[in-house]
Amino acid sequence: MNKKLAQKILEDTQANYNRNAEDFSRAREEMWSEADLLSDYINEGDNVLDLGCGNGRYFKALKDKELNYLGIDFSEKLINIAREKFSDCPDANFKTGDVLDLKLPENQFDLVYAFALLHHIPSRGLRLKFLREAKKVLKPDGKLILTVWNVWNFNRRKIIKNNLLKLIGLSQLDFNDIKTSYGGLDKVYVHCFKRKELKKLLEEAGFTVEKTGFLSRRNKEKANIFGVSSPA
Repeated sequence: MNKKLAQKILEDTQANYNRNAEDFSRAREEMWSEADLLSDYINEGDNVLDLGCGNGRYFKALKDKELNYLGIDFSEKLINIAREKFSDCPDANFKTGDVLDLKLPENQFDLVYAFALLHHIPSRGLRLKFLREAKKVLKPDGKLILTVWNVWNFNRRKIIKNNLLKLIGLSQLDFNDIKTSYGGLDKVYVHCFKRKELKKLLEEAGFTVEKTGFLSRRNKEKANIFGVSSPA
């Protein structure tokens, strides 16, 4: 994917989340199984970075612990919702920012997590850039927890259709990319990962992958792919 198209997709995705922030937030009030991952890797006193924090819903899994928490999202409207939602929690710090250029001190965080974010980043190059930004701010013994949608498990036809269009020159998207609507959003860009691809990308970005697997939610088996890794 060329850089101009990737930049336009990023801008369109940001506008999409801002435009539909209230509807999206209502559809994402409750925590899902990602919260169980957090509980396995959180320690009292940790510095925690939540990338793509949205309305801050996973802070609920952390707010009873003694932590230093920072949530970053590119949607100003979702950040405003998060701030209002947790206005009575002095340990909750939410700010608008670019996850591809964090502008944070190196080796600062014990835990960085990004739930349902990486698949919205267009192009392999930018996905690697994001992972290297996360690695830069992690402590040497820190952990990175990621989840991405397992789209192959519930929308295989749409992926195959775009791949065929790509083959005959009728799609500007990369292979295994789609645009889809969900959670109150208009059609939004998604890269459709497989488990091996996520692992390989983490390793290329300089991580040691400790664990990968699948998460289920509600009535959807293997709805998300997760990876737990640490700086190599």
